[in-house]
Amino acid sequence: MPHSEIANRAAPHAPSAIQSSDSVTMFGFVAALIQQISDPVSALAGEVEAICSADRDDPLTEQARCEAFARISSIADRTSAYLVQAQTMLRATNEWKPLEIDAMIRDVAMRIAAAPFGSGIEFTLRLPPDMPKIAANRSQIDRLLWEVMRNAAEAMADISGRKLLVVECAIVDGELEIAVSDQGPGCADAEAIFTLFASGKTGHAGIGLNIARAFANANGGQLRARHGGNGGNGGLRVIFTLPLH
Repeated sequence: MPHSEIANRAAPHAPSAIQSSDSVTMFGFVAALIQQISDPVSALAGEVEAICSADRDDPLTEQARCEAFARISSIADRTSAYLVQAQTMLRATNEWKPLEIDAMIRDVAMRIAAAPFGSGIEFTLRLPPDMPKIAANRSQIDRLLWEVMRNAAEAMADISGRKLLVVECAIVDGELEIAVSDQGPGCADAEAIFTLFASGKTGHAGIGLNIARAFANANGGQLRARHGGNGGNGGLRVIFTLPLH
């Protein structure tokens, strides 16, 4: 292989950073990490192969060899940075802190409203002014709220007229209860919405609500659903409970 080809080998573009939303499940975390380091590892293998091939066919000059080693060092540094980032993300997903659930609900509602599938959605948030803080995993509860509220918004994509998404919070039997209701078609077998890989929506993998239920359980709570959202006429009502202590 000509020395110029080794020296001019284009360095691969750095992939985007691992997103915290990808790291909230072990599956997503591992998938994101593999994606991050696959390019640098492939580039490293390519550099080593190029050096070995060049040495067999035409020994490298000292300058070409130094440039190749510099690129290898850069790739190793980038891979190490990804692993440090992944370690930081993993630690963050295991942190339990007192959470202001009302603020998190408002934040998720704003993000839903700004998303394409949130266009035309009317939000009604019935949040008591004295809601207690809840000790839970922030990233998991954020993902849970996002999946449940996104599902409610997307369920109303094809209906005409008013699209009302209601979130209600209350203290029931020593637990915080959060109910999300929509005016979509609903589901006669409400429990089916939590089945892994089951989705009635085109282009959806059917894992979001399954993950949401796993996060509810991991935080000592429950996630259930029943047919009949706003007003009981069609729609779906998804109820999330968390212990106060």
